[in-house]
Amino acid sequence: MTENLVGSYRAIATNPLGEAIQDVRLELAEEPRFILRPKETHIMLRKGGKITAKVTGIPAPEIKFYKDWKPIGESSRLKFNNSESLECVTITMELRDSILKDAGKQ
Repeated sequence: MTENLVGSYRAIATNPLGEAIQDVRLELAEEPRFILRPKETHIMLRKGGKITAKVTGIPAPEIKFYKDWKPIGESSRLKFNNSESLECVTITMELRDSILKDAGKQ
């Protein structure tokens, strides 16, 4: 598909009893792709660290982090900072005051 096909379209169906009209908008889409992949990170016990990822895609992708195959969310020690530009979505996961169970399963 090329950009010159992006735009508004109208479909019109007719028969002897009348017509039905439907307007639609066609947009380009792009599958998510990492620009910056999260890297293996080592942090000291009771210290902090960050993991950053950058992803591109249309529409803008949602990035989630998982630990031991389960989604993780913010807590008093774990924060997520998101930013979005025209080119990509960036997320930084920041862990403070690490504990042993933060290492996850081996």
